[in-house]
Amino acid sequence: MTDLTNADLNAILRGYLREALDEDRAARLAAPAGAPVVGWGDPETEDEVEADLEMVDGLLADAREALAR
Repeated sequence: MTDLTNADLNAILRGYLREALDEDRAARLAAPAGAPVVGWGDPETEDEVEADLEMVDGLLADAREALAR
């Protein structure tokens, strides 16, 4: 295993955050009005805010798991 310095870790995390924010911005710009931004489902039958919150909860759980490794 490679020893990472704080500077290395900061650079890695900064790049990861930049990518995530770029992807988020693209998804928000591409989402039709009234549709969930990060979740999925039928906006006619599912609340878009609930869909987004469920998806964000899942993404946070994935990130916590990845960071715990």
